Amino acid sequence: MSTGFKVQKFEQMFKEYKGSKFAMALNSCTAALHLQPYYQKAFGYKKGDFPNAEFISKRTVSLSLSAKLSQQDAQDVAVAVREIINNHKR
Repeated sequence: MSTGFKVQKFEQMFKEYKGSKFAMALNSCTAALHLQPYYQKAFGYKKGDFPNAEFISKRTVSLSLSAKLSQQDAQDVAVAVREIINNHKR
């Protein structure tokens, strides 16, 4: 999944909607594969077939980090994650 123009536009709209300084659209890279349309069609998988995978996929996130990030980029990610966590504590 790439982060093209549409994703950037969505992030901007979401920031404005939430009145937030930051917004990150991301793919957790842990989505329950059996719920993807290809696997459902090819193998007949449906919700509930792999409950452990579904449980984990709803509670896991993968941050887009790489060795090519600058120190400032990494700091921006950390600040954004901290803000998201602080705004969504139960």
